[in-house]
Amino acid sequence: MATRSYAASQRRADKTRRKAKAPKPKAGFCTVEDCWEKVRAATEASFDFKLCRKHADFQSRHGSTMAKSYPVAVANPYRRAALEYVLANLEDIVVSHAIADVGSLFRRAAHVEATSLRGMKPAARAAVAFARLRKAEVDRRLVVAAGVAVAMMKADRLQSDPSDTYAHVQIAKIVHRLGSGTHKYWPTNAAYPELHKFPKSRGLVLVKIGEAVAGAVAQLVAERLPDILAFKAARRAAGKPDTSAKSKRIQGRKRTPKPEMPPRRQKPISRSPFNVSGRR
Repeated sequence: MATRSYAASQRRADKTRRKAKAPKPKAGFCTVEDCWEKVRAATEASFDFKLCRKHADFQSRHGSTMAKSYPVAVANPYRRAALEYVLANLEDIVVSHAIADVGSLFRRAAHVEATSLRGMKPAARAAVAFARLRKAEVDRRLVVAAGVAVAMMKADRLQSDPSDTYAHVQIAKIVHRLGSGTHKYWPTNAAYPELHKFPKSRGLVLVKIGEAVAGAVAQLVAERLPDILAFKAARRAAGKPDTSAKSKRIQGRKRTPKPEMPPRRQKPISRSPFNVSGRR
């Protein structure tokens, strides 16, 4: 198949931008209940005829137009119970298959720095997110526990939005926090000694990450979810700690060591006659 030339791609992109900026008389109001804001297609260069800017941003961050993400205090007990169940049943073939499937996600893509993600498609950025976890040496069992924990919260009717998209985004937000971003240090550069860049936790990339993890733990959830819920209830009855989602038997992610940095140079005090306050 012949590839499209760069000039043809630019012409198509320009045509799409002109169509997006053109007036759209059929653009109405936001489809969310009790919202009377204009949809994005009527107020900006967009083809969104369903949501206003406020609800589109909310859905991009949380996976739903109305339901917020799970608070840490709600999610951590489920994450801890799922992790302890996985650690206690490593010989179970269903558990081992889920861990192996997550491992295949880790090996699927090459690592890309967080400063170079602009322009990549959501599926490619999701693959890079798993490669980032691999580079940080995040334990695969933590990712399995994240997928199982969201399924447990959905079974306990804590999910206010029943859609799969919301569940996938909640899995992805937990997995996204397990990794980190790009950290660079230049001890010899006094002007810019360090750089910290973190990928944004929003958009369609979260749906892609959640779908991948949910697919990896689908068999485990289908066959062992009642047992895991009973395991969590037994832990709670025994008074075992569940405020932290991590176990002492799991090593945390590998952090970039920070080298010895030279002291920052102070700006000299301005001697201008207009600097009466003596500020730097």
